[in-house]
Amino acid sequence: MINFYLPDFYFLYDANIKFIEYMQDNPEKFREGVSIGALYGSFPGMIWNGGRVNNLLAGFSNYDNIQGTIKSINSYGVAIRLTTTNLLITEDHLNDIFCNKVLDVAARNEINEILVANDTLEEYVREKYPTLKIISSTTKCIYDKELLEKELEKDYHLVVPSIKFNNTEELFNISNPKKCEILVNNVCDQNCKFEKLHYLQMSKNNAYMNTTRDMFHHGDLNFTCKSPYKKLDPVELLKQNSACIDVDSLYNIYVKKGFEHFKLAGRTDGPNRALFFYVYYMVKPEYQMEALSYLLLSE
Repeated sequence: MINFYLPDFYFLYDANIKFIEYMQDNPEKFREGVSIGALYGSFPGMIWNGGRVNNLLAGFSNYDNIQGTIKSINSYGVAIRLTTTNLLITEDHLNDIFCNKVLDVAARNEINEILVANDTLEEYVREKYPTLKIISSTTKCIYDKELLEKELEKDYHLVVPSIKFNNTEELFNISNPKKCEILVNNVCDQNCKFEKLHYLQMSKNNAYMNTTRDMFHHGDLNFTCKSPYKKLDPVELLKQNSACIDVDSLYNIYVKKGFEHFKLAGRTDGPNRALFFYVYYMVKPEYQMEALSYLLLSE
């Protein structure tokens, strides 16, 4: 099975459900063995989120919306994966009522997952929400192969390596490729020296979304991404960014070397760009135009 993990179960909900239904209704049009492993993201209002979505712009989700979204996605046999990767979490934040409420709902179904990058939060989740499958996030910024190997030995469902390993012999010679989840279409520069700072800035953005709940005091982390690839269209991105993995390499190199898990970026890119990548990686070439026509143009 070749598993893909798609953005974003909240902001791209409609596009993702449309794609899931198209996939389930037309299995013959998809590459052999492909499956949607999970939709990842967070609900607006989650200060534990460490991803690219600035929740300040979206307000807060209500309880009925949280329950309905998770139940709906799970009804298709697809997991939701919470991106609780805020690097600035301390003991003080573990009692956040809203975040705990979301995890309470997600933990009711043992197929659901959670991404972690912070030891304090990870320990809390393991103790309080043992049914959630725990995944080690790329935001840990592990760049040493020996340290990555040690991470793979730990009790994680999956480990997402840094894109700095993409298309390298270090990754191809990893001891446990079946436990690695590879990010295949990131707009980040593979040689970026500011990756950790960028993740810290995103953590800060989510932490400061509501000053009445702010307990973070880590100074000024202002950062503006200068990646030359972030404004490229998908075709040019795949050509120009050495961190990206094109469809031929994915199936003819990565899959053959034992990799089974692939993550698609795009939480803030909008539904059309997300759907383009879904079709590119999962639909058979002879059906791609038909799939795009339906997914992008039909009501």
